[in-house]
Order: sequence, then C-alpha cells, then structure tokens
Amino acid sequence: MSCAYYSEKRRKCHSVYGTLGEDCLAEELQEKRCLPIQHCPRQAKPYYGTHIEGLPKALCGSWAEAFAFRGKQLELGEDFADRHEQAQQQVNSKPQLKDECRQIARDLARCLQSANITRR
Repeated sequence: MSCAYYSEKRRKCHSVYGTLGEDCLAEELQEKRCLPIQHCPRQAKPYYGTHIEGLPKALCGSWAEAFAFRGKQLELGEDFADRHEQAQQQVNSKPQLKDECRQIARDLARCLQSANITRR
C-alpha cells in the first residue's frame, strides 16, 4: 500500500485552504493513519487496528482522533462520530488505559522517527 494518494489529497487541500485551520483535517488524518500502517505496521496495529475500510479502529486511535469529530454527527454520520466520543470517554475514565494508549502512541512515534517518516 502506498500513501502517495493520501499525501497528494492533503497537498491539494492545503493548496486550496492553506495549512492552518481545520479545512483539511480529514485529509491530514487519512495520511497520518496511512504512513504508520505502511512503515511501522507492528506499532500501528495496536493503535489504529485494521486499515480495512468499514471496520472499527483500535480504541487508542479513536480516542486520539475524537477531537476531530466532535460535533460532526450530521456531516460524518452519528455512528462514526459517536464511536470516537465513546472511545474518548472510555479511555479518559480509566487512568491505566489512558497510560497504555499514550505508551502505544510513543512507541509508534519512535518507530516513525527511526524510519525518518515525515509528511512532505
């Protein structure tokens, strides 16, 4: 799987809307998910779960992305937005689980750094 498609979508969106603000958030998150799945699959799996469309992501990924989908039930569908909100509530209510998600995120970031993966 190549992330070039998602990187190009993000670049095109930024060329229209700029890099500030939330106009390209969906494109940024798609690329952000693709790069770890491609370059750090062992660390990405516990964070994002499967990359197959339509299947739910792992709890930590949904928790971390919840901010992006708050208040977007009409735009994205209630199930999608609610799943992220529920993940956020579940993780935030359990300090040990929150620490585990943070550690999984750190492991993923370390892998991406060692692979020298940056968005272009």
